[in-house]
Amino acid sequence: MKFKMKSFESFESFKSIELMLASANKHKLSEIQECIVHGRVQGRVQIIGAPFSLDVEESGTSYRENSLIKAAAYYRKFKVPTLADDSGLEVLALPGELGIYSARFGENTSENTSVNISYEEKCLLLLDKLDRAEKLGNIENCNIEKYNIENKEKREVVGRNAYFICVLCCYLSPHEIYFFEGRLDGKIGRTLEGDGGFGFDPVFIPDGAVAVAVAGVDADLINSSAPTLAMLPEWKRENSHRARACRRLCEFLIGRSGGFSHNHNF
Repeated sequence: MKFKMKSFESFESFKSIELMLASANKHKLSEIQECIVHGRVQGRVQIIGAPFSLDVEESGTSYRENSLIKAAAYYRKFKVPTLADDSGLEVLALPGELGIYSARFGENTSENTSVNISYEEKCLLLLDKLDRAEKLGNIENCNIEKYNIENKEKREVVGRNAYFICVLCCYLSPHEIYFFEGRLDGKIGRTLEGDGGFGFDPVFIPDGAVAVAVAGVDADLINSSAPTLAMLPEWKRENSHRARACRRLCEFLIGRSGGFSHNHNF
C-alpha cells in the first residue's frame, strides 16, 4: 500500500488531509474519528487506521514522550502525517500505579512476569485497591495530607478523586510536531456501572455528570445520581479527555496559516 504525503502550508489551501492514527486500537480510532466529526473540520480532516500495527516500545516517562515515540515510528514506516494518542487514568490515592502505565495496570506479577487481564478485571482490581486503602486507613500513601481534611469520610472521597488525560502528537514531519492535551476530572465509583465505553469508563464518574443525569440525558440508563462515563456515551463524545484534546487539534487546524514552530504545545 502506497501513501502520498500532502502539502500543508495553509489550512485554506487544501481540500483535505489524512492523518494516520498510530494505534491498532479500534475503540480509540472510532472515538477519535467521532471527535473529529464534532470538531467542525469534518470532510477536511480524515483520521485513518494503519494497514497494520507496529510493535513500538513506549519507553517514555510522560504522555508527551510516549505519544511522540509512537507518532515518529509510524511516520518513519508509512511516510505520511501521523496522529498518536497517549492517555491514562490518574488516581489520587494510587500515585504512580496507573498514569502512563494504565493499559498495563495489574499485569505485572511478583515473579516479574506479565499476564494479560481484561479491562473488567482491571476495573475490579482498581476498586479493590481503593477499598482496601480506605479500610486500612492507608491515608499516608494517598497524597491527601496536603488537603488538610480532618473528617475521615471526606478524606476517603478525596482519595477517590481521579482524572483522565490525553496527549495527542500531530506529526506532520520531523520538523513539524504539535502536541494537544485534554483532561477530564472526576472520581472513582464503588461498582462497575454501564455498558458503553471501554477501559476504565465503568468506574469513572466525571465531574458534571450528575447535572447531566438530572437533566434527563440517558435517563433510562442512569440508576443513580452519579452516572459513570460508560453510562453517558453522548456526553462523553463531546466532553471526554480525548474529545477535548481533539477539539484543540481541530481549532489549531482551522486557525492555522503561515509558518510553524517546532514542538508546539496546545
